[in-house]
Amino acid sequence: GHTANLDFTDVKIGKVKTLVVTGGGGSYSLTLRNINGSTGTFNKIAGDYDDTGSTKNIIQIKFISTSEAWYTISKIAT
Repeated sequence: GHTANLDFTDVKIGKVKTLVVTGGGGSYSLTLRNINGSTGTFNKIAGDYDDTGSTKNIIQIKFISTSEAWYTISKIAT
């Protein structure tokens, strides 16, 4: 586990990315940062990243322009 920054290249309008990120059990963070080489605008719809050990975070990102995206973070229900 460690802190990570995510950058996206070759983004096309309407493209959807789905990521599964497993928590490392520390106080690590995940940052959505750049789109096509520039600082991106990431609009959170719902959910928060959970770094609890072995927690799977499902992150779905939809690019609404070549510099802006909407995203949600979900976890398995308990």
